[in-house]
Amino acid sequence: AVLHFGQYWGDWAAILMVTAVGFALTLLRAWSKSTLASVVAHYTYNIGVILIPIIMLVTANYDYYQFKILKDKLTLEKKIELLKNNIKKGPHFAEAYNDLAKLYVENNLSLYNALELTDKALALEPDFIDFLETKTLILSKMNRIEEANEIKDYIESLSEENYPE
Repeated sequence: AVLHFGQYWGDWAAILMVTAVGFALTLLRAWSKSTLASVVAHYTYNIGVILIPIIMLVTANYDYYQFKILKDKLTLEKKIELLKNNIKKGPHFAEAYNDLAKLYVENNLSLYNALELTDKALALEPDFIDFLETKTLILSKMNRIEEANEIKDYIESLSEENYPE
């Protein structure tokens, strides 16, 4: 557990958890009189720590991930249905709003609805560059070039902040 302190410094719950797991692995090694049981348990724990959040995310947003995985095989109507279902079930999942907006733009559907959807995505994640780029595209198609250029400039400033020369 001490070897992980630097990795988790400041996150006391994580340090407590790693300490508890380390203690449990030590007891397992002592009980089994072999390090093999502890190694297998440690790997199992690590895999669980990775897989459980992924499974929870996918099940919470099942319609969205069905859309992402089957996107090339679905009809436009089915894509829209899946994204709308995801938004209805999980209104705080910004990617679904933005992907639905992109579908509207790519298929020459309502640009006003697309702009509204992208604004909802940006309300949830204001500086997410993909969402900003979608909004720029929509505004450009609406001939609102000045607003689109302002967002492009903002995207550049974000990029410079994150990747200075």
